[in-house]
Amino acid sequence: MDIGKEVVAHIEIMYPAAIAATPGTFKTSVRNTIYNQIMAAIAVNDAGEIEARLKERKRARTKLTAAYRKMRADNPDAEAAN
Repeated sequence: MDIGKEVVAHIEIMYPAAIAATPGTFKTSVRNTIYNQIMAAIAVNDAGEIEARLKERKRARTKLTAAYRKMRADNPDAEAAN
């Protein structure tokens, strides 16, 4: 949890405009996401499982990022509204 809080503090210090542009739940979401990913990574301790998890996480990030980029490109007004 401390690592998540440290990342949130870094974002807040280095990118205050980003924090200002997000909803109030942003910092909690970032903190909890980091915590959840660390806890999930700790649960995997076999070399093969670690490699498979890293590969799956990379694939999932790529797919999710692409989906959001496409969604924003298809609807640029939605981004301006936020």
